[in-house]
This record gives sequence, structure tokens and C-alpha cells, in this order.
Amino acid sequence: MRKGRLDMQNEVRSPKYKRFVPVLAFLLVVMACGGQAFHPAVSPEQMLSEPMKDQVLSVGDVVDIKFLYTPELNDNQRVWPDGTIDLQIIGKVTVEGKSVLALQQELNQRYASELKRPSITVTAKDLRNSKVYVGGEVNKPGQVEVPGRLTALEAIGQAGGFSTATANQSSVVIIRNRDGKQYGTVVDLKEALSGQETQPFYLLPGDTVYVPQTRIAAINQWVDQHINKILPRVPVSFAP
Repeated sequence: MRKGRLDMQNEVRSPKYKRFVPVLAFLLVVMACGGQAFHPAVSPEQMLSEPMKDQVLSVGDVVDIKFLYTPELNDNQRVWPDGTIDLQIIGKVTVEGKSVLALQQELNQRYASELKRPSITVTAKDLRNSKVYVGGEVNKPGQVEVPGRLTALEAIGQAGGFSTATANQSSVVIIRNRDGKQYGTVVDLKEALSGQETQPFYLLPGDTVYVPQTRIAAINQWVDQHINKILPRVPVSFAP
């Protein structure tokens, strides 16, 4: 048993693993605090192989409903906290958990007894579950729309790009919530930024992209907090 522990310690201490230990430690903290079932980190290849699920409507989404032959019934509504919208003639309709196509078919059926030619089309706007979240060492952290296929590098670009002085471009964390599970992986985007041919990492709606600090940036932050503020006239820092 002791020999197995020593082997594991030696493996973690090897150069191959040292680079990712702080990032994987961050993953463990995020997952432990997420309040969901814990699952270990996976490889980028495993995460890339996951199919995209059909997007469904949720509370807060906006739906645009058009009546081809009765435009006076056209409506644009945000899904209420109870998961419904309230339409003319037929009243409340539960939409949460339904795809746009399923809702469109349902409305055409329900209005068929009220209108001679319902011919209704439904489109969704401002879908909450069509966003990814970008945080950490980027210039404009926050939500990013997923109009179709979106790579991690494109999402970071929409978030203003890396904070180049502090961003660890080679250890970007991707966190995913799916089927009650929260797990993550680490991807290297530094090679792509240098012009090398790499496989793009495509995100799924709801993913979180977190750009951690470089080791030097973290050390400088620690020095600033614990030394520079005590001795403001004698700045201390670590050079790369």
C-alpha cells in the first residue's frame, strides 16, 4: 500500500503532470462547491465526443409567435417563472421543457379549432440555455451567445480575449453540467494562438470556460498581498 502511494506521488511530481496540477486542483474546488454530483475530470476527447442535445425552452426565454393569416394575434413573450406563456384566445400554454418545433406544432393544433387557417410559426430569442459563460483572465467576463457551433477560442474572443499579462493560455478549464453531473477538462489553446494546426474544441450550451492565472501572475499577486502592502516603498516581485 505504501509503495502504491509513493508511485502515485512520483507520478504527480513528474514534469508531465506538474503543469496541470494547479488547474486540476481548481477543478476539484469548483466541482465540490457546485452542489451537484461530483465526477472526475475527463479528457478533451471524451468531452468533444458528446453529442449536442436538442435545445428546449426554459424560464426567462423569449418566444416570438407569428400568425400568417391573422397577424393581429402575433405575440412576443418571455416565459414566466411557472414555465408558461399567456396567449390570446387559448390562454396559458406550458412551454418549459419543449423544443421550439414541438411548441409550434402544439399551437397549430390548439388553434385549429379556433381559426380557419392558423399557420403559426414560433422562433426563440434570448435563449438562456444557448449561452456559455467565460470567466477568469479575460477582458470582458460574462455570458456569450452560442449561435451555432462555437469553439472555446471563439468564446474567449467574444469575451474580449485573454488578459495577456496574466492568462494561462495553455491550461484553459472547460466545465460542463449535464444530466445532473458536473465535470471538466483542461485544453491547451496556446498552440492555436501561435498559428499551429490544432483540433478546435467545440463547446455545448451551458459550458463554462475559465482561464486561470499563470503561475507567475499568481505569485506576483501573493507577493502584492503579503509583502508590497506591508512595505509599500520596497516593491517585491518575481521575474519570469
